[in-house]
Amino acid sequence: MGVTSRPLLLAGAYLLAALIGGAHSEGVCLQDAKHKATPSPEPNLTECGLYADNSCCTEEDIPDVSHVPSALNKNKPWDKCGPLSSECEGFLKRVSCFYRCSPDAARWPHPQRRSYIQAVPLCHSFCRDW
Repeated sequence: MGVTSRPLLLAGAYLLAALIGGAHSEGVCLQDAKHKATPSPEPNLTECGLYADNSCCTEEDIPDVSHVPSALNKNKPWDKCGPLSSECEGFLKRVSCFYRCSPDAARWPHPQRRSYIQAVPLCHSFCRDW
């Protein structure tokens, strides 16, 4: 094996591993009654439209994200400490949509509770903006 072919082989192996890992994570949803068994397109998602191409939720699964408060959250508003700014409400919806609709959420399952997630890495910019 030549010196120049070794880096190409390593790069190819890395790319293959990334493709296999990425394909696996996109075909899994959190395992509970609140998520679909496998992700699929949901072109009618409005509030969580970021996940319309590959979603673990349906529009019917997330009425409490669109209409706060709702029966699903026992009519408790998100603004327990006072009125929310539109930016803060947007962050809460973004986090809720990730948990409910993103197939990526299944990458960080809780070891004992299959419908929970833990240790999800956050970007510094997300924390700063929050």
